[in-house]
Amino acid sequence: MATIDLTLDGIKIPALDGYTPPFGTKKVSGGLSTQEVNDNVIAGFVKQRPVEITEDSSTGTVQFNANLVLSTAGVTLNLGSGAYKGCRVIVSAAAAGALAFTGSSGSKTVSLTAGSVRILTWLGTYWLEGDAPAFSHNIVRLVPKDITEYYTDGTLWSRIAGTNGFELMEDIYAGDYFQMSKRAITANNPAGGTYAPGGADWIQGTQWVTVAGCDTLWGSGYNANDGNDWVNYHHLVMVPGKGDSTSEPQHFGRSRMNSSNTTTGGYVGSEMHSTVLGAVVTSGSGSGTNTATINNQLRYEFGDHLKPTWELLSTAITASLYNRYGSAGGASSNWAWTRCQAVLMSEIECYGSIVWSSSGFDTGTANHWLPAFMHNNIIRNNHTTYYWLKDVASSSGFCSSYIDAGGSSAGGASNANIFVRPRFVIA
Repeated sequence: MATIDLTLDGIKIPALDGYTPPFGTKKVSGGLSTQEVNDNVIAGFVKQRPVEITEDSSTGTVQFNANLVLSTAGVTLNLGSGAYKGCRVIVSAAAAGALAFTGSSGSKTVSLTAGSVRILTWLGTYWLEGDAPAFSHNIVRLVPKDITEYYTDGTLWSRIAGTNGFELMEDIYAGDYFQMSKRAITANNPAGGTYAPGGADWIQGTQWVTVAGCDTLWGSGYNANDGNDWVNYHHLVMVPGKGDSTSEPQHFGRSRMNSSNTTTGGYVGSEMHSTVLGAVVTSGSGSGTNTATINNQLRYEFGDHLKPTWELLSTAITASLYNRYGSAGGASSNWAWTRCQAVLMSEIECYGSIVWSSSGFDTGTANHWLPAFMHNNIIRNNHTTYYWLKDVASSSGFCSSYIDAGGSSAGGASNANIFVRPRFVIA
């Protein structure tokens, strides 16, 4: 097996007392030969050229960003560890072959078809497959596309990840939408009575979901377990709705935030978070009934493709604090990392700015405008849905997106007529 040298050992520096170059080697003594001087000068240019692999090969430690090409069919390249976090290797297959490396779950070997490309980034203990987040796919098409076909035939997951012959996010863009296969998802409104399933004030949610962003939560999450709780995989951030349709509702039914007009305990302490959206569900098949939590219904639809995320959410309010109304009427005053699946959006995710949100404890890590809303106001609010946001507005109410003009608003926490439009992650 051939050895591919991806070190910087070819760079020579004369011996200097008390100094060891961090990027390469130095001579024990003496000056540089003509050959070594020339090698130093052209080293940067040489390292830019792809290394051609014509037989089974392996590398030692990869000390610089490298470009490798499999040019002979059937060969396998074994990739060693990276010398630093962020070191990147591009492996292109001019001919079909295989690539072996250490992935997030251990040793891994992937087949490369002719014409395919793999981009890997060293994260300290393993190589992460895939390029940087798919930002170019966050530009909404002039006419958002129905991608139900990809969900139905199962290729959606390979398209998201850029595997099995598909490019990363192939033919998927923010604003695109698909119909879930099993049933419409509807909140179980704790108000009961006429708001119970089938009641006069009960409204069924949509069976359609829209891509709010591609890889927009990349790098987000709680720095625990050596970073394994970060979102470091290709994903879609989804919201209820059918793209920019003005007839399909953009919600999963409606419900109150709390049983009374109080925001005590912040978003985490709300009935919406604990009872309507519910606990994280990562095992079993979930439940498709109207009386189940939103997370159970999403699990029933998406199974393991529904991903949990760590969110920084408000956990307390102080009634004497000033809020955006300009009065000492209460504001959020603490937060905590919380594991979620479905979670209500922040004002910043919805509008791109804070409007009635009472403090920074409301926003947490939900601090970027979702691309689908940035580029298309109808996707943000098509005037069919007056929906809750997760931000505390005061000691008595939470923020919301208003139905008539899609503008910013707020409502008393016990209002059972406001709709539920959470975001969630699939991959």
